[in-house]
Amino acid sequence: MSKVTKTYEVQMVKVADLQNNPNNPRTISADAFKNLVKSIEEDPQMLALRPLVADTDMVVQGGNMRLRAIKEIGWEEVPCIIADDYSPDAFHRFVVKDNATFGDWDFSVLTGAWDTQDLIDWGVEGFNPDWGDYEPELMPDTSYEDITAEEIEA
Repeated sequence: MSKVTKTYEVQMVKVADLQNNPNNPRTISADAFKNLVKSIEEDPQMLALRPLVADTDMVVQGGNMRLRAIKEIGWEEVPCIIADDYSPDAFHRFVVKDNATFGDWDFSVLTGAWDTQDLIDWGVEGFNPDWGDYEPELMPDTSYEDITAEEIEA
């Protein structure tokens, strides 16, 4: 079984030295970007807990949308890990795996423990405030595996 064999140092890096990854496969809507900027402004310490990740050429491999938001805010430095021992192939996998969603939200926990407006502001994907109280049998089916081409075009 594999295990973590190295830890990385988080360091403060000049934003001007970092480059967004031109091959980043993720996008962000204008509203989601606005919420990301707001989130960072309200809780900047979160970036110390989840720093950007860059290669030795200072190309961001993890946190491209956060870097865009940080530039928008006007920060001069940001917490970053320079993963100096990652190969290009390892970073190629990392870019997707870092952004992949492996779990689902438990909306009954979310709606019971957090403010609805906060969930909207924080960009919780799949959350719809029009659902009101969480009732699983009334939740819309968000799986798209069985949708036909005709249904998509309709």
